[in-house]
Amino acid sequence: MHIATMQERLLQYIWHQKYFDARGLVTQTGEQIVIQDSGQWNKHQGPDFLNARILIDGIRWAGHVEIHTRCSHWNQHKHSGDPFYSNVILHVVWEDDDKTLSASMPTIELQDRISSCMLNRYEALMTASPGQTIACSNQLDMVKPDYWVAWKEQLVVERLQRNAAAFTSLLKETGNDWEKAGWCWLTRHFGGPVNGDFFERLGSSLDWKWLIRQRQQLTKVEAVLLGQAGLLPSDPADPYLQLLAQEYAAAQQLRSFPPVHGQASRLRMRPASFPDIRLAQLAALIQQYPDIHRHWITCGHWKEAATMLAVTASAFWDYHYQPAEASPWQPKKLGEDAIHYLLINAVVPMLFAYAQTMSMPALRQTAINWLQNMPAETNQVLQGWQRLGLTVSTAADGQALLELTKHYCLLKKCLDCRIGQYIIGH
Repeated sequence: MHIATMQERLLQYIWHQKYFDARGLVTQTGEQIVIQDSGQWNKHQGPDFLNARILIDGIRWAGHVEIHTRCSHWNQHKHSGDPFYSNVILHVVWEDDDKTLSASMPTIELQDRISSCMLNRYEALMTASPGQTIACSNQLDMVKPDYWVAWKEQLVVERLQRNAAAFTSLLKETGNDWEKAGWCWLTRHFGGPVNGDFFERLGSSLDWKWLIRQRQQLTKVEAVLLGQAGLLPSDPADPYLQLLAQEYAAAQQLRSFPPVHGQASRLRMRPASFPDIRLAQLAALIQQYPDIHRHWITCGHWKEAATMLAVTASAFWDYHYQPAEASPWQPKKLGEDAIHYLLINAVVPMLFAYAQTMSMPALRQTAINWLQNMPAETNQVLQGWQRLGLTVSTAADGQALLELTKHYCLLKKCLDCRIGQYIIGH
């Protein structure tokens, strides 16, 4: 590998894994080196490896190790005057291009001590075609299925922690109001991938405690949700739409709801997923389960939570997908795929966040168990993994591979991925 393509992050990984020939190791000035402990990898400010133990010509040194692709980077990065680097006992470089510096501090050069095959495998991953999302797709057959198990388990937890952090951020925005945060979070996911951001803003614009108090008046709840979303026709001919418009105008005069920035979209989605239908279904859910979040916390099985989400929009929507356009009769019950989407992306992360906040390890495990027992989502990303021979039978499989794709593969973080590490090291 040429110096231009060698990366400091790769060199750190090689040092950490000891993927170099340490036999007869000497400094650039000929001092014998024996590595007793390569140190703890430091991902924060300061030297790359902390608390290493090294014998230099038989004398034991304890301190830090700094890694650079070029020796001259030590001065370029202004380490000499930085107190964080005052206890560096060894400078590890790919190429020694500053003989004066390497003569004044213990320095070892690794470019002739690292397997070219390993470097070629890494370079192949980094130079994969831009259209090849999964850089290692042509090398996955060398990874045994059992090797995926622990990695998937870790990825599921990473994804849950990431989504739980997003919910916790929303919780803080609501002044730690679990009820409002829970409804805003659920509203967001009723909007799906296309309308999620808009639906969350809609939810945040409402006084949810007041809205839930109106739950016995389904038309009022529908009116407020559709009116805030800007989905009510301005001059409707249908009597039911006229009633909704009147209800929204009265509620707006009473509560003065702030406007919601943006607008809902119907582009590239099935009519059953139109924002109008989803908001009508959400209204039905509010009517039936004003305290649904408390129910979910005590659910023993994901199917119980799924049953609560199996709501049907009011009778008006039996003949409509959009307010002003009639359609053949079809009750608008929330479908199985939509319910699974809500459980996987909204309910389970919220349970996980609640369990972490309240220090409830049993509930935390319940959230994970739900994913391990639910069927996986169906989308293009997961279909791509299936074509490569990966099993995607549960929601846990799906969430693991979505996390892997978005936060490792697309970012070319192969050195942080256990599959990438396996390929590079074998």
